[in-house]
Amino acid sequence: MEVNRALLTEILLSYGNYPSDRVDVLREKVAASLRSYDEQGFADCLETLVSTVPNKLKMNSESHYHTLVLIWLRFLGLEVHPEVSSNFGRADAVGK
Repeated sequence: MEVNRALLTEILLSYGNYPSDRVDVLREKVAASLRSYDEQGFADCLETLVSTVPNKLKMNSESHYHTLVLIWLRFLGLEVHPEVSSNFGRADAVGK
């Protein structure tokens, strides 16, 4: 768990170019928005993270951003399962 968290932190800091001194604050904002079902707050946090990705690394594909969101949710310590199918269709991510 500790190695996983360190790896995800390093990915976020390196790839996302996010300031290391603000990681814990952002982690708390995302967790609070998820706990309170605050969709706009969660979207604002994701926008903050995406905006830090350097332009040369940005891609115009849904799968790219899907991967980023999964990494960030796992970084928060959430157990997330990608692309879960059910009788109702397919969910991009399901938490446990």
